[in-house]
Order: sequence, then C-alpha cells, then structure tokens
Amino acid sequence: MKNYESNFVKTRCYQVAHKIVKLAKQYNSVVAIEDLTGLKNARGHRKSDRRTKRMPYCTFRVALESVCKREGVPLIAVDPYHTSQSCPNCGRLGKRKQKGVIFECECGYRANADRVASLNIALRASETIHNSKRIFAQSPKGNVPVNGHDWRDWGSEIMSSHGYSPPERKPTTSIVGS
Repeated sequence: MKNYESNFVKTRCYQVAHKIVKLAKQYNSVVAIEDLTGLKNARGHRKSDRRTKRMPYCTFRVALESVCKREGVPLIAVDPYHTSQSCPNCGRLGKRKQKGVIFECECGYRANADRVASLNIALRASETIHNSKRIFAQSPKGNVPVNGHDWRDWGSEIMSSHGYSPPERKPTTSIVGS
C-alpha cells in the first residue's frame, strides 16, 4: 500500500508540473517558486509542523525542475521570506486578517494572502532576470476569484508600478507557498 501511495503522489506531482510548464511555454514565461529547502527542519507550531511535513515539496520541486529542464523553461527559486506578508504595492509589511486569509496594508491594498504571495514571488523572480518583459500580471484585468471570493486584481497595476509593461491577458506561472 505504501508503494501505491508513493507512486500516486509522484505521478500527481509530475502531472501538475507538466500543466504548469505547458502554461509557461504557452505564454513564453518563466516558472517562479519559493525556495523551500530546509522547511522540514524548521520548528514551529506542532499542528502546522504536521501539515508541513506531509506536503511533498521535494517531490514536487524535483518534478518541476525535471520538466522545466526538459522543456527549456527557466525555473527561478526566490527567497520565501515574508512573501505573503509584504505589500506588493508599497513594500511594507502588512497584517493578515481573518486567520491569515486576507492581507491588508496601510496603503489601502487588500487581497487574499496567497494572491499577495504570488505577486511577490513574481516580483522577486523578475529582479533576477534581465529580460523583465517575461514577468507580467497574473490574470486579466478585473476581479480574480480566490477561494470563492472575488478580489480586485491589482496584479497588472503593481507590476507596471514596478516598471514592467505587461502584455494583456497573460498569466504568470508561479507556485504559492507561504
């Protein structure tokens, strides 16, 4: 039974990696992820430790690196420090409300914390590549449905305020983990 579960997890990680790389190739983009090496050795709350240790980060990262390399899609790992707590609009640390689901900043920016993390991952990845036109807003203008709630999409506004001119209606591929 253990081999079946292990193979299922590995297969699913490769399936997701293939979909991500296909999307990145479709939009001539890069894949940006948080560098979560050493996460299993980190100490924290007992309950969150259990959840963290169950996630197949390493398996997924190996799958993603393998597929990216084979398909010629750049993979950028960024520092995960405060990705879901830093405001992508002004750079200050904001507060997470409603059990960490909603991010709010003094500048008025309010969004889903995972959305904030994905924007910060994209911004950090764009700093590491010379061709900044390959990083752009994550969705079309308008509202973005995240966990059943429509959020105003600040993605293209934030990216252009950082000096990037996004092509219309093309997503950035990024993995969120905060």
